[in-house]
Amino acid sequence: MKKMKCGFVTQRSSYDAWTPELLGRIKSYGFGSILIEHWMGRIQNQDGSYNEAKLANGLKLFKMVKAAGLEPVIDLRVHYYPDMRNYETGYTTWTDGNPQAEWIVLTDEGKEKFIDCWKKLIANYKPSKISLWHFPGHNGGFANARDAYMTSWGEEVVSRIREFFKGEIIFTLPYQGSSESRGRKSYYLEIYDPFTNVENVTYGVGHMLDWDIVSNPSAEWNNDLLKLENDFAGIKKYHDLGEKVASIEFGGLEYNVGEKPLQSRLDYLRAVSEKMKSYNTTYTYHCCRPQGSYAGRDNIIENLTTKALQPDILGVLRENIFEPSGAVEGDNRFLLPLFLLFMFFGIVLMFGSTSGRQS
Repeated sequence: MKKMKCGFVTQRSSYDAWTPELLGRIKSYGFGSILIEHWMGRIQNQDGSYNEAKLANGLKLFKMVKAAGLEPVIDLRVHYYPDMRNYETGYTTWTDGNPQAEWIVLTDEGKEKFIDCWKKLIANYKPSKISLWHFPGHNGGFANARDAYMTSWGEEVVSRIREFFKGEIIFTLPYQGSSESRGRKSYYLEIYDPFTNVENVTYGVGHMLDWDIVSNPSAEWNNDLLKLENDFAGIKKYHDLGEKVASIEFGGLEYNVGEKPLQSRLDYLRAVSEKMKSYNTTYTYHCCRPQGSYAGRDNIIENLTTKALQPDILGVLRENIFEPSGAVEGDNRFLLPLFLLFMFFGIVLMFGSTSGRQS
C-alpha cells in the first residue's frame, strides 16, 4: 500500500478557486495529496436531502487533483458550539443549519445521518482514502461525547462504513484542547488504544505545532525539546504498535506577508517535521487557500494573485516530504542491482569468449 505523501488542506476556499496550474506546482514541489474538506451541514440538509451542486463542484476538483498526479482525500467536518456544552439540556440536533457533533455521537438519528452522508460522499467521489471526521483539536463542547466517539461509537461507525468502502480510513481524534491533556498534541493516542475489529485505519491527529507559537508571527520557539518529546508520546505509542498516524491539519505557521518568518519559528517547524518523519507520520498542511480576503496568516499562499507559496515555510516542509513505497518516477534505487546484474552477465560472457579462444 502506498503511504499518503504530505500535502495540503483546501481550507476555507471555494472548490472553483483551485486550478490545474496551482495543483501542478504543488506536485512539482514534491507534495502528493490534497485533503478536500466538506462541512456536513453544507452538503446534507436537515431533511436528509443533499446539495447536489456542491457535490458536483467537489467532483470537478477531485478529478482535477487526480489529473495532476496528486492523491485526493475526502474529508468531512462537523460543527460544534463551545458555549453549548451540555447535551442533557436539550442541545440535540441542528444549530444554525448545521448538525452538531454531540448529536451525531450521542443519538441514533445523528449517527445514521452521519453514515448516510458518507454513503453519499463515497458514491459521488469513489475515493481510495477518506478522513472520517475532521475534528482535529479545538476546545469545545465535545468532551462529554469523547469516550463514546473513541470507543464504541467509533468502532461501530468505521465497521459499518467498511460495508460499502474498502479503502483507507483516517479516524481523527476529536478533542485535544482540554486541560487534562496538558497541551500534549497526541495525548488522546496516549489514553485510548487502537480499534480491535477494523482494518486499514490510519489514526489522525490535528495540529502538531503549539498554538501560542504558530498563531503569533512574533512568537519565538524556546527550543523546548522535552515538550516536543511529550507532544509525540501518543504518536510514538501507536508507531510502536505498528499503527499508521497522520496529521490532518498540520501547522500552519503564521507569518507577515513579505517578511521572512523568525528563524526560531522555522527551526520549530523543522523540528516538528523531522519528528513526524521519524515516526512515519504524514500530514496535510493547514492550509493552502487560493481564495480569500487575505494572504499570509496560516495560509501558505503568500500572494493570492500569483498563487506563490511562502518560500521559507515551503523550503522547510519540503525537507521531510514522504515518498510512497515502491518505485516512483525518478526513483533510482533499482539501478544499482540492474547494473550489477549486467556486470555479472558481462563477466560470464567475457570468460566464455576467452575460454573458447583458448580451446
